Amino acid sequence: MTVSLIPEEDVETRRQGFQALSPRPWLRVEAGRALAGGRFVEIIYSASFWDIPVRPVFRFCLQDGLRETSREEAFIDRLAPGPVAGKGLWRGFVPENCDGLLISPTNRPGPFDFRILSIRAISLPEMFRGAWTRDPRRAGTALLRQLIGQRQKATAVLEGSSVLPLAQSRSWLAERVRPFEVGGLDHPRFDWNNGLTIHIVLSPGKGNKATLATSIEALRKQIYPLWTLTLLFPDGEDSGPLPASEDPRINVLARCLLPDLFATLPAADLVIEMEAGDEWMDHGLACFTEAAIRHPEVKLFYGDEENESGHVLLKPGWSPHFFANGPFLGRAFATRVESLRQSLQKDEGKDRELPAGSPFGRDWLHALSGAEILPLHRILLRRNDEGFPEEAVRLKEGEKVLAGRPAIVLPQENGLADELEERETNPSVMIILPVRDGAEKLSRSIASIYEHTAFDNYSILIVDDESVEDDTKHLFELVRKDRLISILHNPGGVGIAALCNAAAARRRADMIVFLDNGAEILDSDWLDRLLALAIQPDIGAIGVRLLTPSGAVLPSSFILGASPGQVEVAGTTCADDVPENRLWQARARRLHEAAAVGGGCFAVARRKFMLTGGFAPAPVLPPNLRESDLCLRLAAKGYRAILDPSIRLQLDAPRASSGSAGEEWFARQWFDVWRDDPCFHPGLVLDGALALG
Repeated sequence: MTVSLIPEEDVETRRQGFQALSPRPWLRVEAGRALAGGRFVEIIYSASFWDIPVRPVFRFCLQDGLRETSREEAFIDRLAPGPVAGKGLWRGFVPENCDGLLISPTNRPGPFDFRILSIRAISLPEMFRGAWTRDPRRAGTALLRQLIGQRQKATAVLEGSSVLPLAQSRSWLAERVRPFEVGGLDHPRFDWNNGLTIHIVLSPGKGNKATLATSIEALRKQIYPLWTLTLLFPDGEDSGPLPASEDPRINVLARCLLPDLFATLPAADLVIEMEAGDEWMDHGLACFTEAAIRHPEVKLFYGDEENESGHVLLKPGWSPHFFANGPFLGRAFATRVESLRQSLQKDEGKDRELPAGSPFGRDWLHALSGAEILPLHRILLRRNDEGFPEEAVRLKEGEKVLAGRPAIVLPQENGLADELEERETNPSVMIILPVRDGAEKLSRSIASIYEHTAFDNYSILIVDDESVEDDTKHLFELVRKDRLISILHNPGGVGIAALCNAAAARRRADMIVFLDNGAEILDSDWLDRLLALAIQPDIGAIGVRLLTPSGAVLPSSFILGASPGQVEVAGTTCADDVPENRLWQARARRLHEAAAVGGGCFAVARRKFMLTGGFAPAPVLPPNLRESDLCLRLAAKGYRAILDPSIRLQLDAPRASSGSAGEEWFARQWFDVWRDDPCFHPGLVLDGALALG
């Protein structure tokens, strides 16, 4: 069966491939009866290795503009896994009244190459058999839904069953890897013979002759020809016999002369440091080169890795707080000569020991802006070890106490500066508690704040959303006598978002914290820690670790595009201690960026909250989407969302599910980031589990 892709919107056909004219290009899929409605299909697709893989959007157009559940939309969008290893695979249900399929394969203007390899129908029994093989629990849930007549819910469960646990990355990779097509999908987009040069630095002392020969042989197999290899030896030591010395691209250099070398190189060239035994994939250096030429403004490029046993190590989107405070960037990355030159000049005259896996200092990484860093989300390097060791996941012992007023206690790995040390004024915090009845929960929250908060310059504002129960009204009368507590009543007909905005505007404070009714405090310095983050100039919303009384982790940071609702990456709940999980476990336990935070505690500097206009009063959104929308509006103004899991609060249970309410509006409003969460990975599924799509 032949599948054709025809430009539909914001796409032009090139001599080879396509040209996207906007971040939302659409191609029409012509596949005949293969896309008949009312059945499951499997779609296998492929993208060029030079295109950064994003989640393709499959848009099922509906007959006569009618939707199965409403008349509001003429289409249904589905997100598919990014073709990280070369190919991607999506199994899902084609709507009954489907009248055609559009696909948006990329979110970057410019050249791209994309191909649908096959579309085949899958019977319901085959879907159930596949689900049972991969996840018997999920298959049982789908079968039960089907038997009781909940067909749509059964379909959604079955669509989510086409995944593999992260620990089975070798099986996943074998099904999705494809050969390199230099004359087809992967044709060079630039003149490789006159492109930039990649300068590779290797310290042979970390390996032996055999591992060094392995690395050199892998370099000789590179399809990109312009590279050099510099073997670094400690000052005063004999370099010994040089492997492959007949290759003019390989030379030896004393460590102390490295700054002199980089002073002579073109600023736009790339630098890589590797370890003996590491092997770059045949297309690895070409991926860096194509990205560097297309994105001259970027200073740091990084990719994914494969360990010596063949397990895949996928990395999240850029997070300066996370990557700059540990060995989590790994070894598959390249930086511009100009950036490394600046780093070396800072230590000119010193006997500088280059850190393993990184020629940069951590401060330099932390100082990079997001626009200067580009994750390639491609598996580019095969490491000579198992990857991130277990000790990299564990938190370091000890805390750093920041002096000043207020006293800020922060883990060492957070790497936060003493923003509060020289403040002339006494910062203040307003805690806003939106409630509708639930007097027992409210009394517990207030008591917990009083008993477990060391910071003393705070006030509490209760936002009453038309409570009717006598117990709640009686509690209001009691707390009115407390000078720290005030109450804002809903006059009637005002949405909760507008009511919270009015509460924030009512009283001046340096930071506002929105707490769900029933939230209880577990760490006495919680406000100190939140305030230390909130006053940083580039940080917007801050989330915390939310726990149940039994210690289970509740969602407090969210993956964009997840359905239903949005869910947190379950990195803290990975039972398997396998290499694939460790990086995500380390991330879940440390300060890191997220696309959106909330879930029960949402902190933000009041000035930034007011600058964005607060929560969107319309349309009416459930709490998680309301917070996510504000996080994205803050991000549009340059303020990053942060999750600090060292701050812990307790809730009885997660927020009640709101189903799919507001999801369609949110997806349309934030389509460009909804389709591909910049803090996540396009190869992972969107249901919160660490699983491969």
